[in-house]
Amino acid sequence: MARDARTRILLVQSDRRLRELLAPWLPDARFEVAACPERARDGCPPPEGCGRAEDVDLVVLDLELESRRLPCGIPAWELLQLYRSRDRPVLVLTGRDDLVRPVPGDRLGVLRRPPDRETFLEAVRVLLLDHPLAPAGPGEVGAPAADRG
Repeated sequence: MARDARTRILLVQSDRRLRELLAPWLPDARFEVAACPERARDGCPPPEGCGRAEDVDLVVLDLELESRRLPCGIPAWELLQLYRSRDRPVLVLTGRDDLVRPVPGDRLGVLRRPPDRETFLEAVRVLLLDHPLAPAGPGEVGAPAADRG
């Protein structure tokens, strides 16, 4: 995937507090963030309205998204299937212990929410490095700020 910009992460998170926790971590690690929803009152628009999977390098999806809070009416499980069908790695956040497992090589990682910063960023990096369409180029996959420039 040829990109001029930094690695782009789509953060699909309806919980304002969790979104405000996670969103700053990504630019600090040299990732560009596309958030869905952009503001807490937006709910979650259809995937086409919050960033097409083709325009991002990885999707962070909160599996606890409640379909009643989604104006598009799409349950989180269907969003997961949609993003995976578009051949993008997905990092799932969940409150369910039975779903939590290490980040595997199948383009799907699962973390308990809220994750700590280091675990979250490491899972993002592993999924990006494991994916065949990961951005190429020095420092694009979450290089430390000291490597910028």
